[in-house]
Amino acid sequence: MLKGEQYAIDTYPGSVISQSFAATEQSFHSAGDAQVAKFDKVYQQAAANYVTIIGSAGDTGTANVIGGQGTSKTKPLPYPTVNWPSSDPLVTSAGGTWLQYNWTWTPTSPTDLTYATTPGSRTEAVWNEPFLPAATGGGLSVLFPTPTFQSGISSSLLNGHRGLPDLSWNAAVDGGVLVYTSFPGLGVGWHIIGGTSAASPQLAGLIALTNQKADMLGKSHHVGYLNPLLYALPASDFNDIVTQTFGPVTIDNNELYGSGVTGYPTTPGYDLATGFGSPIANNFVTDLANALP
Repeated sequence: MLKGEQYAIDTYPGSVISQSFAATEQSFHSAGDAQVAKFDKVYQQAAANYVTIIGSAGDTGTANVIGGQGTSKTKPLPYPTVNWPSSDPLVTSAGGTWLQYNWTWTPTSPTDLTYATTPGSRTEAVWNEPFLPAATGGGLSVLFPTPTFQSGISSSLLNGHRGLPDLSWNAAVDGGVLVYTSFPGLGVGWHIIGGTSAASPQLAGLIALTNQKADMLGKSHHVGYLNPLLYALPASDFNDIVTQTFGPVTIDNNELYGSGVTGYPTTPGYDLATGFGSPIANNFVTDLANALP
């Protein structure tokens, strides 16, 4: 993957890379520093070549594991954790929301899949589908201190750490993305796909549109390293994600039901469950493109 990203950055300057691979920061043990440093050099190269790097924040809320999923080495961690490389400050961390458009979840319990057709409605909660179960990643890095671009975020929230995600996009399986696959597991055919692995490439598409807008405006270069620009955008460029109640179920954080690991709440403004929230595409693209030199 390291060599593949190096090739892409060298060959396609001014482009966007979406990363869906991830591991808990604690997974590397003593090898972590060397591996993270190798990728960090690639991300520095990306910034120099005006390549935007986006990474999925994860699909298990704040509850993660050491070792590979489904292997004998899998070990749940009993405290909140975040995923790397999404946690690297040179990467824009993509969290997840749960967009309900023209329909509304009407559960009688967290595992209820009842819905009501609600024409004209639009509700967007933090991505936490307890019936799967799956939820957006997010929280505080133990590898990276608070970067300069997050200096405007409350120090009591970040407590000296890099916070993630930076922003979010619809990652829910209900209302997910229709994708054609041809690999073992899912098999050949169309499938509804969700997760922050759906959020990351869709956000990458939004950056690609911004780069096209930049060309139309005669800007000298593309977006590239997004985070410093992202944190300077106005609140009007985002759908702020706050607590939502559906019947008897309140969705207000990225804790998986029954995980025992407390998630982070969704609050007005930036939070450690959805970042700034989901972009309002037209506002976001226009303001981001205009901010470029």
